[in-house]
Amino acid sequence: MSEENSNTLPAGWYPDTDLADTERYWDGKAWTNKRRATNISPEKKTHKVFNSSTTSSSSRLKDLWQVATGKPDETKGKKALRRIVSFFLLIMILGAMGGSTDSTVSSSPSVTESQTSAPTVSETPTTEPTPTESTSPTPEPTPSVSTSPTPIPLSPVEFRVSALGEIADMKKDFSDFEVVLNKGGLFRLLGNILEIEFNIGQLQSLTPPDQYSAKFIERLSKLETAVEGLSSAVTEPDSSTSNTKNWLSKSRSALNSLEAFLKSVD
Repeated sequence: MSEENSNTLPAGWYPDTDLADTERYWDGKAWTNKRRATNISPEKKTHKVFNSSTTSSSSRLKDLWQVATGKPDETKGKKALRRIVSFFLLIMILGAMGGSTDSTVSSSPSVTESQTSAPTVSETPTTEPTPTESTSPTPEPTPSVSTSPTPIPLSPVEFRVSALGEIADMKKDFSDFEVVLNKGGLFRLLGNILEIEFNIGQLQSLTPPDQYSAKFIERLSKLETAVEGLSSAVTEPDSSTSNTKNWLSKSRSALNSLEAFLKSVD
């Protein structure tokens, strides 16, 4: 159904042009992610609604996503830690799935016959060592108090090069995200979100020079807020594609603002 025709339709269920025997819900302004299968029989017509509000797979996926990326009431530090750990777990799972599972290793134990020589008896008696008395006690080591080192700020050149490298990776991740969003594929979108949030964690780990710290933190905070909105748009069952694209545009704008600042660092 074209956009021009859909803008004149009232809210309701309409045939889905992407999937056969499926209807999609139009809220009067934009297409939502709600779909339902239509099974027509001579007796009656039944509908199975996707994205239902009770025990739908999207609700369970949303709960799982919050476990992996952090709950709304958690601090940004805990959310970042959850997301980094989840990213590495996902990489390990994908690596294990890509390995060969049908290879078997069979080995036959080799039996070696060896004759052990009979033990020999030494006729020379062994003299027992004479104990010596220690007159000076060994001093106990004094425990040392370890203090965590203070992060040393990077030089302007090191900071600019490292940060712009992460920015380049995020631009590629945003492009991949847009391609997957247009084609459809929730699990691939979640993977893109994890990669984007991993890059944000890398930027957070940088220690900028003192004269650039305040502006860097300000622009990075705006990027974090935009990416959090993008993540919510992906996981919310009632979120529309237009809403997700809106947050993607905000995230790219915040990323461009941060990149422009980093290029001015010298």
